[in-house]
Amino acid sequence: DQALARARGDEESMEKSSGGIAFGEMSLKDGSYFWQAESFDSSGFKDQVSLTVAEGAVTSCSWDCEKEDGTRKSILSMEGKYVMREDGAPWHEQAEAVAGYVVARQGTVGLADANGYAQDAIASVSINISPFLSGLEHCLAQAGGNISEEHAIKP
Repeated sequence: DQALARARGDEESMEKSSGGIAFGEMSLKDGSYFWQAESFDSSGFKDQVSLTVAEGAVTSCSWDCEKEDGTRKSILSMEGKYVMREDGAPWHEQAEAVAGYVVARQGTVGLADANGYAQDAIASVSINISPFLSGLEHCLAQAGGNISEEHAIKP
């Protein structure tokens, strides 16, 4: 949908109808950007988002969480020590899928619903991605992305 809207030159209306942010219209400065939540969540983790911009495009993005002792949620998930549900994708795979979506689509258009859950765009993601979206918005602001109030992510 995003590619078709761009081909028609109708990116602005596509953004409004799908929700989210398209990076194509932003003037992002090259560099590496990082955000960390101010406090630990109820599980004892702080969310962290990193973003790399090269030639004005987002080339990498990651999402992880860290405990006070430095333990990373992604590592715990890979080792089977952080299990959300036995029948779903592990946390680290879901975090990678969300970050990969952002890089592949150069934005968050169509990614999450109003409650912060991934829409059908990534069927394997069942976790709430609001902390990731908030961190991503902070990284984009650091990169010089001017996010309008209309498209600001509300975690």
